[in-house]
Amino acid sequence: MIGVDAMAKSGLVSLKNATATFVVSGSSTSIDMETGNVIPSSESLTYKLYVVKSSQNDRANLPGTDTVQAEYTGNCVDPKITDSRLLPGVEGTLTPDGGTAVKCKIIDIGAPHGTGGLIGSVLANSIGTPIVIAVCGQG
Repeated sequence: MIGVDAMAKSGLVSLKNATATFVVSGSSTSIDMETGNVIPSSESLTYKLYVVKSSQNDRANLPGTDTVQAEYTGNCVDPKITDSRLLPGVEGTLTPDGGTAVKCKIIDIGAPHGTGGLIGSVLANSIGTPIVIAVCGQG
């Protein structure tokens, strides 16, 4: 089996055009001194991405608001292997190079062939983890 260096950069790193930061649960907890509630720790994970806008839906179905949903498809290029806690539904921010940060949500992540085995290892080492991100906001 070909080894996977999770911190290495993808062959697509020169095409990097966005940065995404996702907040995932950590491995510890703390106590809120005011309420006494247990609070799970969280951790920010940042990835450099090569993404392209694959679709955009303009919706004007609510009086007074126009919402836009855009979907971006691409690869995590630095680091190229993602943390196992990044799953569909995880929210974060997407910052296009030269743009402003917008809220986003992971729609799909990872290749159907995985990162193990010959094909998965070669693709993961070459181009990074595939990712699909949705961005919703005011139009």
